[in-house]
Amino acid sequence: MGTVEELNTIKDQVEWYLKNDIDCRNSDRVLYYRILREAYDKNEIGKPFEGLQGFDALFFEALWELLGSSPDKSSVKRVRARIQNIEKRYRSTLPEVIKKRKQRREEFKDWSVGL
Repeated sequence: MGTVEELNTIKDQVEWYLKNDIDCRNSDRVLYYRILREAYDKNEIGKPFEGLQGFDALFFEALWELLGSSPDKSSVKRVRARIQNIEKRYRSTLPEVIKKRKQRREEFKDWSVGL
C-alpha cells in the first residue's frame, strides 16, 4: 500500500470513529485505543491465545492502562524528530530510514495540501 492510499485509509478510519464514537472526539487516547482494537480483531492477532479464557479482556485492560501511563505516540515521534532534525543529534544510522522518513514527510505534505 502506498503512502497516499495508507493515509486515505487512516483518514477514513479516524473519520468513522469520530462520527460514530463521541468519546473519540474528546480523546486521542480513546481514538488510538479503538484503532488498535480494530487492528487486533481484523488481523486475528489473538488467535494463538484463543484457549486462554479471558485473555482478550486482560489484554485490552492492560493495553488501556499502558496507553494511559505512557507518552502519546505522536509526542514521542515529534520529540524524536526535533532531536534528530532540528538539534541534529542522534541521527539515524541507516540511510534507508533517513530516505523513507524524508519520502513519507514529503508524501504527507503533498497529501495534506491536496485535501
